[in-house]
Amino acid sequence: MKSLTINDAIYGEEIIENAVILELIESPALQRLKKVSQFGLPDRYYHLDGYSRFDHSLGVMILLRRLGAGEEEQIAGLLHDASHTAFSHLVDWLHGDTENEDSQDRFHEERLNQTDIPQILSKYGYSVHRIADHHLFPLLEQDTPQLCADRIDYAMREFKPRIVKKLLPKIITHKQRIVFEDQTSARLFAEEFLRAQMEHWGGEEAVSRYKIFSSILRYALQHNWIKNDDLMRDDEHVLKLMDQYGDDRVQEILKLLSLRALPDLPLEQQATPKKFRHVDPEFIKEGVVVRLSNEDETFKTMLEKAKKINDLGIFSADPTKI
Repeated sequence: MKSLTINDAIYGEEIIENAVILELIESPALQRLKKVSQFGLPDRYYHLDGYSRFDHSLGVMILLRRLGAGEEEQIAGLLHDASHTAFSHLVDWLHGDTENEDSQDRFHEERLNQTDIPQILSKYGYSVHRIADHHLFPLLEQDTPQLCADRIDYAMREFKPRIVKKLLPKIITHKQRIVFEDQTSARLFAEEFLRAQMEHWGGEEAVSRYKIFSSILRYALQHNWIKNDDLMRDDEHVLKLMDQYGDDRVQEILKLLSLRALPDLPLEQQATPKKFRHVDPEFIKEGVVVRLSNEDETFKTMLEKAKKINDLGIFSADPTKI
């Protein structure tokens, strides 16, 4: 393959001709991500239509290209989610980590080394050790609340198209940092990001579905219907294994999750802590980079209020009472 034309839902047409990137896209490690849901649960068990980790990975790589990142950083962006297990961050909930959801980051290099990725990278003179170190790639990854290609891409895949159309031309780089051209764009992105956090990522419906689904994953592991190695495959592989046993409880819960809106369910008595995803973007003001919360008291107050609400935790559905 000498070139590949990608028609992305956010960025439109992108023609890829880099040999190493083309080979990585076609690798089993990347193709597997087509069957791993970005939202954790496949669409048929979630309340929103989602997209795959593969779509997101390509999107991050395309955004990095358009921001002028070098080939190595583009590769790191393409591979940044190749270490995800089936069901993405939902697997963290199996181990009680509802607040950090960072096991994929902690095991990134180890999991890449278990795939065909290192051999491909070596062929083109790249090191998996460097590619896996996201601290080397400031456009790809930044600590919260900074902007980065990863954060921008997954957020804009949930924004309305008219908002994406406004924001994309306003995203620029300044001294290896992603910033907005003006305050209006920074405020719009930050507000929409916060809306997604409050209404989706940290909302009761999402938390309840994560709690319920992780409970049947744990149940299946305890009964040896699935093993931890199976979670290194993809969503459909694990679901197929679980379905083979025809367990009444599993089937009943999956039927419940297939509803677009969960009915009123008994809630847990203890709130579940949830990761607080947020951004506080920088933008250019009179030739100087400034942070939104330092220039916009209304947004600063809005962000602080959202953080306090999130700190209270979410009272989600109690899987033991379903």
